[in-house]
Amino acid sequence: MKNVSLKVNAALNGLKQCLGILFPLITFPYVSRALGEDGFGQYSFSWSVISYFVLFAGLGINTYAMREGVKIRDNKAEINRFCSEAFTINFITTLISFAILFTAILFSEKIRVYFPLIMIQSMAMILNLEGRDWINSIFEDYLYITVRYLAIQMVSLILMFLLIKEPSDVWKYCIIAIFSSFGGNIPNIFYAKKYADTRITRRPEIERHLPGLLILFITQIAITIYVNADITMLGFYASDSVVGIYSLASKIYSMIKQVVNAMVIVTLPRMTYILQNTPEEYEGILKKISSFLTVILLPMACGVFMLSEELILIAGGPGYSEGKVSLKILSAAMILAVFGSFCMNSILIAHGLEKECLKATAISAVSNVVLNFAALPLLGMDGAAITTILAEALNLIILLNSSGKVVELKMFDLLHILQCALACISVIGVCKVLKSFCSGAGATLLLSVICSSVVYFSVLLIMDNKYIKELINIFLTGKKRGE
Repeated sequence: MKNVSLKVNAALNGLKQCLGILFPLITFPYVSRALGEDGFGQYSFSWSVISYFVLFAGLGINTYAMREGVKIRDNKAEINRFCSEAFTINFITTLISFAILFTAILFSEKIRVYFPLIMIQSMAMILNLEGRDWINSIFEDYLYITVRYLAIQMVSLILMFLLIKEPSDVWKYCIIAIFSSFGGNIPNIFYAKKYADTRITRRPEIERHLPGLLILFITQIAITIYVNADITMLGFYASDSVVGIYSLASKIYSMIKQVVNAMVIVTLPRMTYILQNTPEEYEGILKKISSFLTVILLPMACGVFMLSEELILIAGGPGYSEGKVSLKILSAAMILAVFGSFCMNSILIAHGLEKECLKATAISAVSNVVLNFAALPLLGMDGAAITTILAEALNLIILLNSSGKVVELKMFDLLHILQCALACISVIGVCKVLKSFCSGAGATLLLSVICSSVVYFSVLLIMDNKYIKELINIFLTGKKRGE
């Protein structure tokens, strides 16, 4: 198999995540106004419920298959057997997940109110099962993943503007949203055969895979709880309108975070492969990844903090303006969340230390739920944002401590972090000046992003930042210095 550059894969996955932001940024101003705060709140609450069942149906197979499959991907017979076993386990867990979902609907009056929307969104479980997109990740086929994603987004964009007209169209939005997120799995039913022949097997050797799967699954449950618990719990404390306002702020935060996090997710198969074959290269690559994350992440978080009002106005309109404070709070959580993901995926899971990830996420999830019980009645949606940042901080502290046991934390270049932090002062200054002179939210956002980016990278160049110089050199020549 052709050995595709990690930089290329990271760029492709980053492009996919950028498209994932561009699509909602185009549609949110339209959809949020068409559905209103109540309609958007209904969609957000119903998805926050079904997301737990989607997670159970997946049982951590995505991450487990990416890590274990990459070790045997060059052996056709072994990879066919492994993929068939993973698919069979996924089939069983999907059936169980649907059974639990129907039970929850039967016994919960609150969930039963949202029955039609929840059933539409439950299609995500079937599409996840049939798509087997983890096969493409095992073979690092990010070009196909990106092209396919772009095509699905374009179709979804057209459908969105054609079909979403009023609040009663919330069920149509649910269908389109599921198609947008999981529709790419439809062509993958056929495309995945290029790499592996998967089928239901009578003896999937569940006992061999279950320990690793359960640890990853419980870890993902914990992550989902401290990511989604605020919206789910807010739905029981507040109106659909409040849930809709906070959900928009949370969605903006999540989308921007995902762009940077794409650089982390794409490293898992490669870092596992490097540890197995050329471990001497591991820590050097780890340091570069953390440094490039810092370059991008810190100014992005500053920008979201300074431009929260403009982002809310563009994405949702004046009706959602109360969410700007929550978005400011969540901008700090962005830094903590991405570096937590870096420790989890590039270090701990790559080393097979899923139990350490489980410990961190379980403690953070429980803390988030407990804090939400205290904060939501007093502070409402801003309380939900505060508990998110506290949970992310606790998670990162635990993950850093665990990571320090297997790698030296000198992978974090302190001088580089200090230079980026100082350069971020320029981002804050530029945004503040432009907010004073520009009248429209769109013009303010566009000019702030362009001008603050130019100033930020210029300041780093003046500081003689070596990573910025390397980025420029790669961009201009396509090669690293010394090659």
